[in-house]
Amino acid sequence: MNADGDPVADQRAAEIRKGEARFRAEFGAYRQTIVKRDTEVKAVELERQFDELRPLQNEIVALARAQKDEQARALLPRIRARADSIDEKRSALVETKQELIGRAKADADATYDRVHQLLLVVVLGACALAAALGFALSRLTARPLQRTKTVLE
Repeated sequence: MNADGDPVADQRAAEIRKGEARFRAEFGAYRQTIVKRDTEVKAVELERQFDELRPLQNEIVALARAQKDEQARALLPRIRARADSIDEKRSALVETKQELIGRAKADADATYDRVHQLLLVVVLGACALAAALGFALSRLTARPLQRTKTVLE
């Protein structure tokens, strides 16, 4: 934070707003995909912590604008600790989502394998049925022709 404070503080405030908007958009989209109750509880807690972080960020920016750099720096460890906690909770949510994706993939693979086996059985059964029908039809046709041949000779 420099002596005049304003340009740097303004830039940082803009970055914070941009980061918050991105978080809200991405996290809002993520919340629509949550299927487990305990994951929803974790997501609510993460959002609550994020909401609590914002006023502290605003306070640091205001102190920087007022050129109270030492006071602003004194708040940085608190904000870092909260940000680290948010990151840990976000990582836990990512792990849960990856676990669910892995399970869904395994379920889809198992379903695909079952359907593939079923189709193979159906195709082989249809081939066997076609061969049996072909043999039966040929016998039905061949017997009268054989008798006709015998009579004609």
